[in-house]
Amino acid sequence: MLIAVASAGSEVCTEQTTLAGFMCYTVERGIIVRCRNYSSPIAPGESWVCVLTSLGVDTLLVHALDQAVRSQIERQGIDVVEGFCGSIERAVQAYLSALMHGCDDDYPELAAV
Repeated sequence: MLIAVASAGSEVCTEQTTLAGFMCYTVERGIIVRCRNYSSPIAPGESWVCVLTSLGVDTLLVHALDQAVRSQIERQGIDVVEGFCGSIERAVQAYLSALMHGCDDDYPELAAV
C-alpha cells in the first residue's frame, strides 16, 4: 500500500495552492517500510490525478480538497481521506492506527490530528 500525504514542508498542506509535494509511505502489513518525499510542486495545468497515479498511490491524506479534484482522484481508484492537519508523521500514524482498529470510512477521530 502506498499512502501519500499532501505536504507543505513537514506539515499537512492546508490549502491546495500551497502544496509543496507529497510525502509517500510504503506500508506492508500495517508497518511503514519506506518513506519518500516527492517535493516537486504540481506545475500549472498539471493535475493531482496525474501525479498521484504516476506514483502509484493507493490512499491520499489531505486537509481538504475541492470536490471536483477529489472526484477525479477517486475515479482513478485512489482513496481520499480528508480532515488532517499538523505534522505529516502524526497524520499517517493516526490513519494507520485507525485502519488497524477497524474504524469506518469516516475516520471521525482523525479530524483533530
